[in-house]
Amino acid sequence: MASRGKHWTVNEVRALIHIWSDKNIQQQLEVTVRNKRIFEQVAARLQKFGIERDWKQCRTKYKNLKHEYKSVKNAQDSGNTSKSMKFFNELDAILGHNTGEQSMCCDKPFLSEVKLWGTQGKSDS
Repeated sequence: MASRGKHWTVNEVRALIHIWSDKNIQQQLEVTVRNKRIFEQVAARLQKFGIERDWKQCRTKYKNLKHEYKSVKNAQDSGNTSKSMKFFNELDAILGHNTGEQSMCCDKPFLSEVKLWGTQGKSDS
């Protein structure tokens, strides 16, 4: 098992972001506060890539990346373009939809439409 203090490699972070970009994982993370089970799934999926991380390490890395992303995003929104981070574009693709005010008006109806599309086929057949 990996030691707690072991730094995440670029490939490990890429794999974590890849799993995080899964719409199913994103939706679970958005609606769940107690998310140990979700991060157990993430850790299990990382193992398939040969990456040994426990759920706590995955959750901590997720929180740190999310915090760093928000910090850079806020700085950029207030005109400070010098602040940057590795993986910003990848995280922006995942998190960019729920940070700005414009997303408040537009995301919710879209999510309910997606849910409707998912159930429509079942009731019509």
